[in-house]
Amino acid sequence: MMLSRQRFGFASTLLVVGVMISGCAVASEEKSGQGADGVPDVTVQCAQDAADCEDSVVTSTPGTTARGDTSTTDATTTTQAVELEMVSVAFTTRDGQCDDVLMFEREIDASRDLLFATFESLVAGPTAQEAASGATSHFSTATADAVVSATVEQGLLVVDFEDLRSTIPNASTSCGSMALLAQLNATAFQFDEVERVRYEIEGSCDTFSNWLERECMEYTRDGAQPAQP
Repeated sequence: MMLSRQRFGFASTLLVVGVMISGCAVASEEKSGQGADGVPDVTVQCAQDAADCEDSVVTSTPGTTARGDTSTTDATTTTQAVELEMVSVAFTTRDGQCDDVLMFEREIDASRDLLFATFESLVAGPTAQEAASGATSHFSTATADAVVSATVEQGLLVVDFEDLRSTIPNASTSCGSMALLAQLNATAFQFDEVERVRYEIEGSCDTFSNWLERECMEYTRDGAQPAQP
């Protein structure tokens, strides 16, 4: 009877070991796939060093190698150089006459509309460095988005602004209007294709000119002339 019990015990032991080995073999199968949210990739495999052969989860992200995976992923970064165009913007000076201007260079993304981007840069006002060099202007960060359009056709540049009248109320003074026009004109006539320039507020030359207490004019390199109908 003792011998019989020993054999039964040995058989039971073999049965338990067989179940454990079978369980480990099943658990050691790797299953790959995306997680519930699609990222990252998830690999489930048996933790061979665990006594109870419990599953462990190993996650891998792009550019890394998961456990048991000898492949590598090389991440490459592509950079594209931005071509810049040098333009100038004009600001009046603290110590000069009302219409004395200084020209300051600015770098513009060459892929943009150059005229529009130049006037957009002008109406953003002087930088801190330019102000330290003596630049002053009615334009500032408060007017930074004031340019609606800047188009040139047959030598005539038309620059249209949003309504600036409440933002720059003192531009209607004699010195204020001279300073503002000097900055606009000097900026416009750096471009060879510009022969005349007209300024508008919300599509109206009269609104712009009345704001400066002037008549609607087209400005040339030599002065001004009445705007053509």
